[in-house]
Amino acid sequence: EQTASRREPLQHGDVVEGTVVRIDRDEILVDIGAKSEGVVSNRELYGRNAESAPTLDIGDTVLVYVLQPESPEGHVVLSLRRAGLERKWRSMQEQFETGVIIEAPVIDHNKGGLIVDCGIRGFVPISQIVDFPRRPQNEQPRDAAQEIAEKLQPYVGRRLRLKILEVNRKANRLILSEKVALYEERREKRDELFSSLQVGQKVTGSVRSIAPFGVFIDLG
Repeated sequence: EQTASRREPLQHGDVVEGTVVRIDRDEILVDIGAKSEGVVSNRELYGRNAESAPTLDIGDTVLVYVLQPESPEGHVVLSLRRAGLERKWRSMQEQFETGVIIEAPVIDHNKGGLIVDCGIRGFVPISQIVDFPRRPQNEQPRDAAQEIAEKLQPYVGRRLRLKILEVNRKANRLILSEKVALYEERREKRDELFSSLQVGQKVTGSVRSIAPFGVFIDLG
C-alpha cells in the first residue's frame, strides 16, 4: 500500500500522514488535509490488543490508517495502531531496497522452513538456511514431515543474520535468506582482506587443501 494522496477521496485502508491538532480525554484530532479533521478514538488506541500507547503532543506528525472515510458526525475515523503495522512493512521495504543485513529471532517453523520475527512475521525457506542438516547416506528414510520438524526445531530461539529477498505487502509475504546474508558478509570480509594485503607482508593462516599446482591457505 502507498500513502494516499490528499487530493483524492479517502478510502478504507488508506494510510496517510497527519498532524496532531488536539488531544482530548476521549479522542485525538488529526489534520490529514481532508475536508475535515480525522479522529482517533482513545478506546481504539488503548484497546485490549493495542501495543504500548505512544506519547503524543500537539504538532506531532503521525501515520494513520483510515478506518472509515466519513463518520455520521462528518469526521474521518482513523487508527494509529493499524498504521503501526503498515509502518513495519514500509521499514522492511526500505531495508530490502538498501540491501542491509538484519537480525531476527526464530519463533517457529513449518514444513517449508523457519518463521522469524522482524516486527512482522518473516519466512526463511529450508533452501536458504545455512548448514541445514542432510540425511546421512546410510540412514533409512523416515516420515518426511517429522524428519524436517526435528531438524528445524533446534533453530527456534536462535537469532539469525538475514538478507531480505522479497517484500510483498498485498500477499502478506516476507521472505528472507540466511545463506545470502552469510555469502555477502564473507565477500565483504574477503574484499577487505585482499585490499589490505601487500607483497612481502607476513600473515598467518591454516592449510585448507593441497593441489598439484599449489596450497590453499585460509586467512580467515
